[in-house]
Amino acid sequence: MAYYQPSQVLVEGTRTPTGRDYVFVTRRQGVCMAWVHPDDVPALLAIKRHCCGGKYRPKFAPATEAQVSLWEGGDGRGGDGGSGPCGHC
Repeated sequence: MAYYQPSQVLVEGTRTPTGRDYVFVTRRQGVCMAWVHPDDVPALLAIKRHCCGGKYRPKFAPATEAQVSLWEGGDGRGGDGGSGPCGHC
């Protein structure tokens, strides 16, 4: 999963069904990601943040193929390149 900003963030296990902690880390090109257990994906997708005039947007989103490629050291030619979950923040 990808975090919407290129900065490190910790999700404590108290917010996930499996009780696991996740540290989203920026590796390359501003892509901040963590591998997430499938059982925890819905819980992370439900975490919201303030955005654009008081609206709430997802803090995390499924990573695109391009983001995964860049994060793992590839060239990023795996998809659309991705942007934040709201598409403009």
